[in-house]
Amino acid sequence: MREVGDKVFVETGFPEGNVGVIKLREGVILVDVPPSPQEAEKWLKEMGESILYIVVTDCHPMRLLGLLKAPFPKIAHYNLREELLGAKAYFKLIFRECYQKYWDGEALEDFEPFLPTFAFKGEMTLHRGRDVIKLLSTPGPTSASITVYLPKEKILFTGALVTRGVHPDLRLAISAQWIESLRRLKALPIEVLIPGKGEPCGPEAIDEMAEYLSKVRGLVKEFYQSGKGRTDVAKLVNNLLPSFTCPPEQEEEVRSLLRAGLARIYDEVKAENKGGA
Repeated sequence: MREVGDKVFVETGFPEGNVGVIKLREGVILVDVPPSPQEAEKWLKEMGESILYIVVTDCHPMRLLGLLKAPFPKIAHYNLREELLGAKAYFKLIFRECYQKYWDGEALEDFEPFLPTFAFKGEMTLHRGRDVIKLLSTPGPTSASITVYLPKEKILFTGALVTRGVHPDLRLAISAQWIESLRRLKALPIEVLIPGKGEPCGPEAIDEMAEYLSKVRGLVKEFYQSGKGRTDVAKLVNNLLPSFTCPPEQEEEVRSLLRAGLARIYDEVKAENKGGA
């Protein structure tokens, strides 16, 4: 676990993404939990009995599964409730895939264990003594995506909104809102940025993420406007794959995620064009 600020820590050693810790006088606030039961148990045991809250940075199953091992108060965006209570078939499909990757047995059909204890819209501020923690609604990776900002320390936990060195998961994305959320974050004084994946860095990662998403949207938009169909959008995978390196044994999985993500963006671009017609 690495200290990135006064009483602020990040663990980058879990393969599915970073998790964070904000240490306060009364206890700790966790930013996400690893998805696998073994990693979640290890992480929570390391924290001991001092957990005050777990901040859940979006409604992707990768951010939810570890909560099955975490009987602590959860804070999330209001849309997480909406997404879970009205879960659509595509979300359930992704959930089953993620569940089967890490957990034994049949995937849950009831999402009650993941519902937040506290939910907010827009912005939520936690005051613990002199410590101030701001939770900001930043939709994009999912409709329930949030970032965690410590204004005094100028530290930002982005969740999946910013990743480094890997292709982001676009399967639940709203790419236009994602780019807008990144634009709004640029107004914050940031010295240390904790991405959802990758090493802590500076605010330049915001521009890098926006550039990648703009490239994806541009390719898909051009593809759509040329009259090509949704099933053909997979042809764009080869254009995007070289953007980040990945081990040969992971290439097929990355290709699969890209195909599904591009189809998601295609549907979004198509809806935008119909709405403007």
